[in-house]
Amino acid sequence: MSSIAYNSENGISNRLGLLFVFAAGVLWSTVGLGIRLIEEASVWQILLYRSVALSAFLYVVIRLLFMS
Repeated sequence: MSSIAYNSENGISNRLGLLFVFAAGVLWSTVGLGIRLIEEASVWQILLYRSVALSAFLYVVIRLLFMS
């Protein structure tokens, strides 16, 4: 029988991961509502704004994770 060492750092990491996955699901689910509110934007404008926002968010996350 094998046992896996469990310490508090793994517990915090797992909870933080679950929180991020839940938050991503909620945010992706509400994108449709936001797009419905944009009536005059073309498909390309929506794609541009989504790409810019996602790039900025990923930049901040990578900066916080690897530069601190």
